[in-house]
Amino acid sequence: MFRHHLLALGLSVVGVLAADEVLTDKSTSAKVLALYQKTLAAARKDPPAPGAVICIGSSHMQLWKGVQDDLAPLTVHNYGIGGSRMTQAEEYFIDNLAIAFKPRAVILFEGGNNTSDCR
Repeated sequence: MFRHHLLALGLSVVGVLAADEVLTDKSTSAKVLALYQKTLAAARKDPPAPGAVICIGSSHMQLWKGVQDDLAPLTVHNYGIGGSRMTQAEEYFIDNLAIAFKPRAVILFEGGNNTSDCR
């Protein structure tokens, strides 16, 4: 059991290190930034209450349509943006779209489709 946890931790660290070294293409970055700005503006207009669970990440998070039901009775806000990468989550999402709203927890999922191209 311990070896499985150690392996999972090791793979997680490798994934984070690899994601941090890769540059995204400029067209994808521009699209993600535009979607992020739109999402942030909407969140600021109708902010989640402090203590909510905030979900951020790529298309897997964005397409998790049943997240509110799956995590009930918690109050959940899903701000997933398809095409985003871990470096963008660090740069844009975490401080401005998650931590700023004083959440109970943040669920971050990035990179599920990006392992084959080392992104």
